[in-house]
Amino acid sequence: MSVNFKKSLFWEQRQLEDAVEDYVVKTTIENQYPILTSSQQKGIILQEEYFSGERTSKSGNIGYFILPRGYFAYRSRSDNDTYVFNRNDCIDKGIISYFYPVFRPKNTDSNFLLRRLNTGMQRQLLIASEGTGQHVLSLKKFKNMKTNFPCIEEQQKVGELFQSLDRTITLHEEKQEQLEQLKKALLQKMFADKTGYPEIKFRGFDEPWDQQKFGAILTTHSFRQYLATPSNNGRYKVIQQGEDPIIGYADGVPFKDYKDVVLFGDHTVSLYKPTAPFFLATDGVKILSSKELTGQYLFAALERYKPNSQGYKRHYSILKDTRMSFTKNREEQKKIGNVFYVIDQILSLHQSKLDYLKELKQALLQQMFI
Repeated sequence: MSVNFKKSLFWEQRQLEDAVEDYVVKTTIENQYPILTSSQQKGIILQEEYFSGERTSKSGNIGYFILPRGYFAYRSRSDNDTYVFNRNDCIDKGIISYFYPVFRPKNTDSNFLLRRLNTGMQRQLLIASEGTGQHVLSLKKFKNMKTNFPCIEEQQKVGELFQSLDRTITLHEEKQEQLEQLKKALLQKMFADKTGYPEIKFRGFDEPWDQQKFGAILTTHSFRQYLATPSNNGRYKVIQQGEDPIIGYADGVPFKDYKDVVLFGDHTVSLYKPTAPFFLATDGVKILSSKELTGQYLFAALERYKPNSQGYKRHYSILKDTRMSFTKNREEQKKIGNVFYVIDQILSLHQSKLDYLKELKQALLQQMFI
């Protein structure tokens, strides 16, 4: 995505009272409109979606604020000294708790206002809030604040730029979610079920699958000589367990026979498929391989059958006692392993694009508003 926009020097200070207008319309009957929640992470969404159908209030909402599409709301009480302003882009009309003041733009571009209020103003918002424990930011105090605005034409350009960025980010997030769901489904269907056969399989492979406990087919490799202290420099990656496996780099003699091994986080149940020689950061990472299974197929099988996390405890003993089904045909293993390898590559590509877009957005917000 290319960006060709230059911020002008002519931004003037305006009172927010000139840019927003109160909207105080309350419900007169129970459940007059769907109940909404304003989340710091997800924005304005249906309350039943936010709580996955739980904790939704079906009564006691007479007097809630009505929030039309395109109108703004924020939680006036903050537990973490942060105020987030969200816009209802969800439904035509919803209702929201009276702890969430509602307002609409006035002589201001809505897309610009959304980014203006959420970037570079937290210090001002905190100063304007009141209270020693839980801070409260009244709508009156909020409207008395001042900040910089360009002319309406520039507001529209800035607003369109960030709206386009957000749409692109959302599109990539949706594609990522769809691909993750596809992978999850294939992990279930491409490994044998109770019948002893997978629901989805490649043509030409009709041999029955075997069933074993992981402990009968796994080999654990000695790790102590491959423990290393990570640094910012080094030829080889140092791997830890968890969501961020690469903790740093090191030099020396690494574990070299990486192609058919999988790294298993004993405490976190994390999995990592190395693509080059490596070191380990802690003894909590198990180096696993199997004479029965190829490396990529073993990785997919572990993703399919690994135990659920039971907190900070050793999970390898649980894994060893877990039964799994597998094909002994190496060609079939390679084909199945390659399916999940390709999906993982595409997921990684989407994640890289997402990271770039989010970094680009953050950099532009910093340049525009701070």
